[in-house]
Parts: sequence; structure tokens; C-alpha cells
Amino acid sequence: MKTSSRGQQLQSLTLSLIDSQPMKNTAQVAKFKVLLNHLVFHLTLDTDDYWHLSVHQLEQQNHAQIFALLQHCRSDDSIILQIPETIIKSLSMSDVNVLSIALISIWDDSVTKKIAVTSNGAAGDVLFVDLFKVITLSCANLVDKN
Repeated sequence: MKTSSRGQQLQSLTLSLIDSQPMKNTAQVAKFKVLLNHLVFHLTLDTDDYWHLSVHQLEQQNHAQIFALLQHCRSDDSIILQIPETIIKSLSMSDVNVLSIALISIWDDSVTKKIAVTSNGAAGDVLFVDLFKVITLSCANLVDKN
């Protein structure tokens, strides 16, 4: 129904985000495009294969340099960070501790206001968060070290 329309909006948004961000080289741009395509693709699928980490698990972490999906869960009204397992595998980030270092802890309004787009998901509002302003280079460096 509106799934294809939502997917097109997200694709359009992510492409414009890529174009508006200062990327250091073409390899970095290519990597972002691949990751964004995965994220957009997974938005239209079941979320059963997603890894769910609650914000409270990440409270002690510094703000990380990665973009992520957020999901408001209606059950306990907590915010969940979602990274598709396929992305984790492709980045060789299988260790949850390593992953948590690469995730941003998001629970306050100052970050929530930077949300780029909102769309209805099965378990609530699925939010695509614009975290490109926080350069994701450290995430790439973390992956390279593993």
C-alpha cells in the first residue's frame, strides 16, 4: 500500500543526506550508500532479525559515531536502537560489546529533534535518524581494527 511510497521517500531522503554531507573520499561515499540501502531495505521488512539494544544498556557509552534506526516500543515506551544483523555481519561487528561502543545513546530531546523522517512501523514509529552530522569515521576505524 504505502510501503513503496515510504521506501521511495526514505531512499530520496538518504540520497539527499549523502549529497549534503562532506565525505572525505569516494570509498566513504560508496560505503555509506551500501549501508543506507540496507537500512532502507530493512525498514520494509519484519524486524525479527534485528538486534535490539535498549538505551539503558548504552547509558555509559560516549556518543558514538554511527547512524542507526530507532524504534519507540509501545510496551514500555523505551527507545530501541536497531541494526540489522546482516549489516553487523558485513561489518564484522559480531561482538555486542564492540557494537555497543559504535552505537549512539539516544534518549534526550536534543537528539530526538534531529530525526529526519518518521514512518509508522508494526511496533510503533520507526525513526530514521540523521546522525551524519556526527562523522562516522570512528565506526569505520573500529571495524578495520577487528
